[in-house]
Amino acid sequence: MHVSGLSSRVDNRALEDLFAKYGRVSFDMFVHFHHPLTLLQVQKAAVMYDPHTRESRGFGFVTMETGEDADAAVAALSGTDLHGKNLMIEKVCWVHVSFAGVSLAWL
Repeated sequence: MHVSGLSSRVDNRALEDLFAKYGRVSFDMFVHFHHPLTLLQVQKAAVMYDPHTRESRGFGFVTMETGEDADAAVAALSGTDLHGKNLMIEKVCWVHVSFAGVSLAWL
């Protein structure tokens, strides 16, 4: 899931803890959609940071173990206030691509 509207006070652990209330958060790999050549590992939940300033970009990704858990999290958390900012959550589709023996997942 793509989670936007994150306060700069929200880190990976806080994001994971928030979503873990609605099901199991899992591991996955993906290619960042703004930088398609950058392979990232989502370690349960990941806030995206500017590589130069190390400041939060205000969004992140969460991978839930089941679609039902993701639906429950979206229903419960979309539009809620977290540290003074409203969360926007969108389920995203993964497209798996294999090239030269390397498998990637694309948003």
